[in-house]
Amino acid sequence: MINSTQAFMDPLEQWVKAIRVDDFAAAKQHAERLIHDGELLARNPDFQSCFAKHCDGFDASQALYHLCQFLVYATDGRARVLKQYLADRKPT
Repeated sequence: MINSTQAFMDPLEQWVKAIRVDDFAAAKQHAERLIHDGELLARNPDFQSCFAKHCDGFDASQALYHLCQFLVYATDGRARVLKQYLADRKPT
């Protein structure tokens, strides 16, 4: 499970770093990679067992998928908001 967890955490950390510097293209790529890495992590029996203990009634793979999709949507939304903010304040 350590390898699966690390494979998921690395792009998550890269997503955070990219968002902090407003590199939305890179952040979106990292978030999309998280979808794949989350699927791999969700297949791990140790992760499934741990997830079931803490989140009874929820499917681990669906939960991770929704989290990763949220990161993709948040990245797109933040990029649009920043672009609109800049466009509204552009000197004429």
